[in-house]
Amino acid sequence: METVQHASADLIARVLPVLDDLHNVLEHKPEGVDESWVKGLELSVRKLEEALGTHGLQPIDAVGSPFDPKLHEAVGHVESREHPEDTVVAELRRGYRVRDRVVRPALVKVARPPAHSEDSESH
Repeated sequence: METVQHASADLIARVLPVLDDLHNVLEHKPEGVDESWVKGLELSVRKLEEALGTHGLQPIDAVGSPFDPKLHEAVGHVESREHPEDTVVAELRRGYRVRDRVVRPALVKVARPPAHSEDSESH
């Protein structure tokens, strides 16, 4: 059973870039594109996600979650007063896991406190 799960996770890891590409197409659809075409593509993406989900694929929660190096890969920081330090504030690429195994961490940006601008203004 372990071998089947490992093979399934490997196949899923190879399919994820295709899923990313499909999400990018939907996020950057051109002006005036036929809405029925968009709905058809959205349905196809949803079916692919459901099919992968039957093999245990789950997206990793990122935005709004505390940074977790087991689930997230930080690729930058965003200065923020609204978010606690080390809170994920942006997701650049969705991460996934199969049951308890991380197939791919989420690429994220993490909140950090703003630099103290008051100090430079008091001169």
